[in-house]
Amino acid sequence: MLRKILLIVGMALSSASNAGLLLQDGFDVDSTQTILNFDGYTNWTVSNGSTDYYFNDSLTCAYGSAGGCVDLDGTTGQAGRMTSRKSYTFQAGYTYSLFGDIGGSQRSNGGNDTVTFGILQGGLPSYTRVVSDLAWNADWSTYELSFVPTTNFTGQLFFQNDGGDNIGALLDNVMFLTTAPEPGGTTPLPGTLAILGLGLTALGLIRARS
Repeated sequence: MLRKILLIVGMALSSASNAGLLLQDGFDVDSTQTILNFDGYTNWTVSNGSTDYYFNDSLTCAYGSAGGCVDLDGTTGQAGRMTSRKSYTFQAGYTYSLFGDIGGSQRSNGGNDTVTFGILQGGLPSYTRVVSDLAWNADWSTYELSFVPTTNFTGQLFFQNDGGDNIGALLDNVMFLTTAPEPGGTTPLPGTLAILGLGLTALGLIRARS
């Protein structure tokens, strides 16, 4: 599935010269086995709690699809914050879009979950989106946060599950994109956003069929 996702995004970006893929992470290469309280992610650190890593798990990751995914609430009684290892330079006038596939815990003994994701600036949440009251049996959906900074700054990406009952929402297929402003203005080219939107719609269809 990851290859299909990369192909879709690559086609979109090749058709939009002012767009760029800054990060794509399907959590498929972090380990070859399920590990509780995992902190060895390639692109992320975990702080203020823990997360669990599932690999080829028929209950959680893509409902039986091969590869890895993340349980955002580990088994220490405190959900951790996943923060990108890389810091990004955000430019005023550019459009930035952060996507993540998020699903319910798929375990009936888990309660509803709330997931917050976005940008950390100086270690504090800046641009954010909140996915509230995610039921345990909620299907995978692709959630998006898009914004246009008015000033330049440096920041990191983050995902965090509220609560700490050791059964959290699931995360997969994170993508982070940027789109340059149209020459002479501060708005991205409409064609660029349309092409990227088509690519991400196709991504969602792949997820729905898995």
